Amino acid sequence: MKQSILIIDTDTSVSCELEREGYLTIEANNCKDALQVLIDHHIDLILLETNSQCEEWELIQNIIIDYTIPILIHTTKSCNEHKLRCFTYGVDDYIHKSTDKWELLARIRVALKTHRPTAVSLIRVGPFAIDKNSRDVYLGRKKQSFSRREYDLIEHLVLNQNIVFSRETLLDSIWGYDYLGETRTVDTHIKKIRDKIDPSSQYIKTIWGKGYKLESV
Repeated sequence: MKQSILIIDTDTSVSCELEREGYLTIEANNCKDALQVLIDHHIDLILLETNSQCEEWELIQNIIIDYTIPILIHTTKSCNEHKLRCFTYGVDDYIHKSTDKWELLARIRVALKTHRPTAVSLIRVGPFAIDKNSRDVYLGRKKQSFSRREYDLIEHLVLNQNIVFSRETLLDSIWGYDYLGETRTVDTHIKKIRDKIDPSSQYIKTIWGKGYKLESV
């Protein structure tokens, strides 16, 4: 799977260079669009131009708080005060636009490697992912909160993509053979999961008369 880079800049000429190197690039011209991209897509790294506007500092703060994505400043600015402020806010690197593309690519690779999750622990489906080691679920890179049963149900569907499971089978697999509750318990948990990560039912499909499946994309 290609690693994705969000470029937040009015000048997106670097996008072509990155795509030639095998990266998937997504462009955003402003902070509002950038936040929407983070919600809608899985992003591995952010390349951000800053013009010392308030909304850009707020964007960096929001990303640092809500996500674990490396942020690289890619700018024409060269004053030490601006550079120090960026690092104070928590960015991972500061790269002047005059830097040649080979150094830029090398620093991108380092940032991606440093933030790489534990191998094989992260499983992605569309815009969301599960980390089997930590039992965390992410929408983009924003962690969502789930109960133990909800997580177990998500993991079971993710590990068995495109397989239809009846309510009875899911009850046995997740709640255990000794569970005496009703099969509607599954419906309730599926609804809660959808409300958090899949309100459009784009991924967790209801197969009428049969049960549920998680559809790979």
